[in-house]
Amino acid sequence: MKIYKSLNKRYGNLNWWLADSPYEVMVGAVLTQNTNWGNVEKALANFVKLGKTLTRELIEEMPPEELIEIIRPAGFFNQKTVYLKAVAAWFKKYNYGVDKVKSGNLEPLHKELLAVKGFGKETADSILLYAFNFPTFVIDAYTRRLLERLGMKSPKNMTV
Repeated sequence: MKIYKSLNKRYGNLNWWLADSPYEVMVGAVLTQNTNWGNVEKALANFVKLGKTLTRELIEEMPPEELIEIIRPAGFFNQKTVYLKAVAAWFKKYNYGVDKVKSGNLEPLHKELLAVKGFGKETADSILLYAFNFPTFVIDAYTRRLLERLGMKSPKNMTV
């Protein structure tokens, strides 16, 4: 928490995850699994090319075969289609209410997200931090490297 507060104080909210809504952040967190952001951008651009607005309703209602073709550039498209449907179902439990999710407690939400098909700690923490502004770290190779350089051991779960 000390590092989080120090970085936040120094840099503030950098708003680096470009998305128009918390739901788009969730979709981006799924699509970026095992690929780079350039491939995610290609997949997201396919929605625009087809004249479709990326919404939870679209993901819920779209036949898997169609969604697979749209997100194909992000790789692992069969699994990611299932994961996108699963995160939409999770969000539906909150009536798609961002404020309703934000009013929840971090630890139970973290556990819920880890139970979503295809979600690991990095995806769950990304969603909690970037979609809902919870004070958590995304543990990835960069975070581990930073902690090692600071002489700290990387904890198993950085949710704070």
